[in-house]
Amino acid sequence: MAVDIRYVAAPDSGADLRGVTELRVHGVGGTTPEDMLGDPHPVQVAGDRLAGFFRRGDVGGRHVEAYSWGGLTSRSALRVLWLLLLPFTLANLAGWMLRGEVARPPWRGPFSALVRLIALALTLTYVMWTSGIAVDLIGYQCGGQAGCASRHWWLSFLLSDTFWAYPARRLVAGSGVSLALIGLLGWLARATRQRYEGYDPTGASSAPSPAEAEAAYERGLAAPAFWRGERLVRLLGRAHVAGALGLLTCSLAWTAAAVSGGGAPLLGGLAVVGVAVAAAAAVVVCMPARVPEPVVTLLARVAPGVLAVAAVLAWIQPAVPPAGLPGRLPGMARVSAGVLSVHVLMLLVLGGFLLAVVVGARGRPSATGRVFRWGGPLVAVSVGTLALDSFFAGTAVRPR
Repeated sequence: MAVDIRYVAAPDSGADLRGVTELRVHGVGGTTPEDMLGDPHPVQVAGDRLAGFFRRGDVGGRHVEAYSWGGLTSRSALRVLWLLLLPFTLANLAGWMLRGEVARPPWRGPFSALVRLIALALTLTYVMWTSGIAVDLIGYQCGGQAGCASRHWWLSFLLSDTFWAYPARRLVAGSGVSLALIGLLGWLARATRQRYEGYDPTGASSAPSPAEAEAAYERGLAAPAFWRGERLVRLLGRAHVAGALGLLTCSLAWTAAAVSGGGAPLLGGLAVVGVAVAAAAAVVVCMPARVPEPVVTLLARVAPGVLAVAAVLAWIQPAVPPAGLPGRLPGMARVSAGVLSVHVLMLLVLGGFLLAVVVGARGRPSATGRVFRWGGPLVAVSVGTLALDSFFAGTAVRPR
């Protein structure tokens, strides 16, 4: 396949980007650049040790390159953890589906904001599921039954009749598991950002601002700043983590207030604060180039502090264990319903938006043909949502 390559080569590669380049890409077998090019000593002109472009000598007046991406799927058993990022990868894919009318004002801005809101909704859904499993099913229900806790060695510490008899303390312990899973998601996102968003083809001393990165994305692969979006991605990542901690705060405070006696009004107030933190994160992801970075940094620092206060207040509540076997954790159903309702609403809004674009382009054949076919972005985010919900739903109902 002959294509006109428009990427930025490494500064010291000396690669000539003029003319036509024949690009060869291997399949899942991971064919080496040497075999793809029939050259024992190809020269790497872009990329890194995980994925890169390799070039051999020109043939017939054209450049011949191979794209080797085998390192993205091998070399480390920890790469299986990246499956946790699959739903977010699909949301990211939807964000790049800019074609025709949507690629231009006034549609582009609202489309990007909608997709980023849905990505944040995926993060909140992730927190909702981890809280429902770790806090409700394990901490509250199983931890409150001696027969259930005794069947699992890793829950045997909950068998104490005094220290863990208060349900709110078990909620805090379960929230610690959810917090660890949020940390895992943040670590994977951070590793991805550092590996793929920090490439500097120009030798610039500082990374582009979020606004400059947004402008570069509009220009495409030929813009050097396109490959250096770490400041924008870091800002969005902090907003996601803050939103996740805000929802975890709301979940812990609301449910702890439902099973506790004194101090419940304070916990109820913290639940509202948690919702406010999540709402602030939503504002950031809608307009990352307009919100000052120090404000996002402050939000990222406030969120864990609010969660810590909620955990302390929940821990000291003088609650009385429920009579009989504990059923579903009081208050968790409302938290889950709220998150799922917002998520579904965002999907419906995106569907309506795409329909409005199609209707707006009607009567202009050249434009209509370039508008999203079959609602591509909606399909991508819907599949991501289905993948996330299916994984956690299967985990929640598996025999215990």
